[in-house]
Amino acid sequence: MISHFHYPGAVEQQEELLLHGGSPMAGGFTDRMEESGAKIEEVLSRFQLDCGHLFFAAGIASCFTGFMALLHSLWGLSITGTIESLFLLGFSVVIMLMDFPGIPKWAAPVRYAVRRQMKVITKVTGRGAGYVYLSGMAIVILWSSSSYRSSSVGLLFGLALSSVVLVVGLVGFFVGLRKSLILEKIRKQVSNHYKGNVTEVYRKYAISDAAHGLQFDEFNRLCGDYSNGQYMFHSGDLWLIYSALDDNSKGAINEREFNDWVSGMMTYL
Repeated sequence: MISHFHYPGAVEQQEELLLHGGSPMAGGFTDRMEESGAKIEEVLSRFQLDCGHLFFAAGIASCFTGFMALLHSLWGLSITGTIESLFLLGFSVVIMLMDFPGIPKWAAPVRYAVRRQMKVITKVTGRGAGYVYLSGMAIVILWSSSSYRSSSVGLLFGLALSSVVLVVGLVGFFVGLRKSLILEKIRKQVSNHYKGNVTEVYRKYAISDAAHGLQFDEFNRLCGDYSNGQYMFHSGDLWLIYSALDDNSKGAINEREFNDWVSGMMTYL
C-alpha cells in the first residue's frame, strides 16, 4: 500500500504536464487509474487483505477448476481437452506457488525458476493478467466440454470459480498498474530535473554505500522528495519495486540499474 497525501496545485501540475510533452487527457486517465487502485487497496485494507491473499485464493480456485476439467476431459476421452486441462492445471499450480504462505523449501525451486524464466509472473500486474488468462481459458474448456454441459450444476460451479479468478485477476492488475503509474511519475520527475546527469541524483541519495546501491529508506526518501511528499512506499511495495529494478536480487539498486530506470520506459510492478 502507498501513503497518499493530496496537496494543492492542480493547475500548476497541468501546466507542468503540458510543458513536458504530456496532455491533460493522459494526466486525467492516470489520475483515474490511481484513484480506482487506491479505492481497491482501501477496501482490501479494511479486511486486512492484500493482493497476495487474493492471488493465493484465486490460485487454489484455478487449480481446482483445472483438476475438474481434466477429469471431465479424461472421462469424455477428449485428447484436446486433456492437453488443455493439463496446461491449465500446471500453469495454475505454478502461479499459485508464487503466493503460497511462507517460504516452503519444496516451493523454492519453482519460485527460483519462475524468477529466472518467467519474471513477468513475479509482478503484480503480471500475475493479475495471468489469472485473467487462466479464467478465460477455464471458461472456454468447461463450455466446450460435452460432459460438463450435461451437468448443469458442475458447469455453473466451474463457471463461478472461473469468475472469481477473473475478478481477482482484474483487481490485482489494476492495483499493480496504479503502483506502476506512481513510480512512473517519480521517474519522470527525476528525469526532467537531471537530464543527462542522473549520476548526481544517485550519489545524492545513495549515502550508506554508493558502490552497493540505494537502500529501501534512501529510495523512499527520493520518492518523497520528487513527489513533494505526496508518495511514500511501504515495505511491501518497495519489495515489488526492487524486484523489478534490482537485476541480481541483492536488495539494492546500483548506479547502472538506477540510470537504466530513469532513462528507460515505464516499469510495471
